[in-house]
Amino acid sequence: MLGMLPDLVATNEITARNNQPGASSQNLATGAQSLAPSRSTEKWENRVRFEMLFSIIDFGLSYLKSVQQEDRAIITGEQKRRAAQNLILDVIRAYFRVASAQYAMEQTE
Repeated sequence: MLGMLPDLVATNEITARNNQPGASSQNLATGAQSLAPSRSTEKWENRVRFEMLFSIIDFGLSYLKSVQQEDRAIITGEQKRRAAQNLILDVIRAYFRVASAQYAMEQTE
């Protein structure tokens, strides 16, 4: 039954940047810097992600196996009950055979 539960995955990503210039542009014709260097605005970022992996095939197979196991347990119980009933029936038949044989012996004497 526990195989039917979905998998839970938790991830936490932390990224940090300094505020140093990262990129600049240069004019190709003159070779002069055309724009001021860009700076990152976010100094740090934290991403938390939770995922539940739920496989339908795994769920289906696990469910069918659990139902099949329950059926096997019921069948085993019924087989034990049937064996007990057959044993009782055999004892009763043997008892009446002996009783009828004794009655027949008494009648023939």
